[in-house]
Amino acid sequence: MKKTGLFLSIILLLAFTACIQSSKENMNVKPQKTDDLKPRTIELRIEKVDGVWKVINVTDSSGNAPVVRKNDKINWTAEGTDVYIQFPDTMFSPVGPADSLKHGYMKHQPKDKKLKLKLKDVKAGTYIYAVFCTEDSTFAQEDSPPKIIVLD
Repeated sequence: MKKTGLFLSIILLLAFTACIQSSKENMNVKPQKTDDLKPRTIELRIEKVDGVWKVINVTDSSGNAPVVRKNDKINWTAEGTDVYIQFPDTMFSPVGPADSLKHGYMKHQPKDKKLKLKLKDVKAGTYIYAVFCTEDSTFAQEDSPPKIIVLD
């Protein structure tokens, strides 16, 4: 069990390290419209599609990466697999005690349970994050890899 945990930690750390540079760059993704400045809730679902684990933006059917602002909430639900989610920074606050992040940026989330996080006041940009699916020991994709676009 300790070897598995260490292995997963190393994999997530390597994925995070590989993605950190590109998280600061503009990924040329067309953001969805954000006409309203009131805090919103974005629903993301992690599911297997055609044999590949994907992060699906349920709130926006266009398939675009979620576009968020300070105080928006993002909910992730993994269907059929436990996941480890790692963010590039301490960019989220937990909505409730069950949603707390380890070291401020990582979370093991059991399958079919909802992770609810609130965006802190972070710098505008595109942030790449990693979702490791334990069912197949593989990473989920969105536009490969998953990302969140933060606006001012």
